[in-house]
Amino acid sequence: MRKLVVSLALALALVLPAGPAAAARSIDDPSWESPRWPKNTVTINPVMMLYGAFNFEYERAISERVSIVAGPTYWNGKFLDSRLEIWVVDLGARIFATGQAPEGLFVSPRLSVFHGRVDGESTDAPSFAGSILFGYSWLIGRAFDLSLGVGGMFALLDEGEVRGAPIFRTALGVAF
Repeated sequence: MRKLVVSLALALALVLPAGPAAAARSIDDPSWESPRWPKNTVTINPVMMLYGAFNFEYERAISERVSIVAGPTYWNGKFLDSRLEIWVVDLGARIFATGQAPEGLFVSPRLSVFHGRVDGESTDAPSFAGSILFGYSWLIGRAFDLSLGVGGMFALLDEGEVRGAPIFRTALGVAF
């Protein structure tokens, strides 16, 4: 856990000094403050559907370098060596090192709450997970969102067991 906190602090220290974009933009490339720049995205993860996970995510840019993200996932499939049938609710942020939210290179810390069955055993209470994701989001024509990322998560299960797993982001959606 200490390594995760130190890694997150280091990532934030590298990202936050980037500050606001200094270059003036043309009318075809509006600044973040412009009403023409999209502040919201709605995405799904089509690759995870192959593994039985159905995900919906909403993102809202709250400043030029930061956005908040939230969304539910229903997963009925196999992941690594586990059989899952779970509901997940994610809440997190994206801190952008390049571009302007919601586009560019980002680091995304998240918290998740999940409930359901893992390997056929039902959880008695909601379980929690923390994750960190590194990725890049492209706004195509300021109307479509394509996002890719990789990271890791640690889940605290209801019996006190901690499990770690890699996480991947492949998202397609709309920007507005």
